[in-house]
Amino acid sequence: RLRFDEREEVRIAYQVTEEVSEPEMIVTFLVSLQDETGSVTTLLEPVRVGLNSLSGDEKSDREVFFAAIKKPSGNVALETLQRLFADWWQEGRERAKEVAMTRAKSYRQILRSIREEQWKRLQKDLQAWSEEREKAILGEYWQEYQQRRLFGTTTEESLPTPVRKRLQRHREQFRQLRQFWEQWTQVKEPTIEELGILLRVPQKLAGGE
Repeated sequence: RLRFDEREEVRIAYQVTEEVSEPEMIVTFLVSLQDETGSVTTLLEPVRVGLNSLSGDEKSDREVFFAAIKKPSGNVALETLQRLFADWWQEGRERAKEVAMTRAKSYRQILRSIREEQWKRLQKDLQAWSEEREKAILGEYWQEYQQRRLFGTTTEESLPTPVRKRLQRHREQFRQLRQFWEQWTQVKEPTIEELGILLRVPQKLAGGE
């Protein structure tokens, strides 16, 4: 395994390419967005970084990364890699991590907004379903129950025990469904995990000139 520091466990690979004029790294991160239900949405986030440059465009970073991993790595001496990257790769990783976290927070806001909008639409359908289900459970008692509710004299105790228990089970199910979808909209702060680094070596520098 290629390493600049024996204490590091991060996976490092390299590629010789004519597509860059200066050495650059593509640092990849796993972005995790977990909601309050426990479900997790994950994204692969590559970030391009150079000695004096830093990408701000996530779309182009993905395009470059996925194109790069389909191409051969080429050959370059370890001494050349050390000369080109050893002095700044740690600092470059930190800059890439900051970019990845900024993007992750943006993704969280987008995901939360989308889910909140979906929940607004779903609430109406869920409420309508609940009301229809209550009507079906109450059956012949529904009209009387509605009249009592209208005048504020509703009492479930007046219902037959089997009907009352089915109504209570339904309302508990409805409460749990609402709770689930509300928690689904609550996306926690993102976490990011560094997965690996692709060192991109300009063809003109690959021979250690």
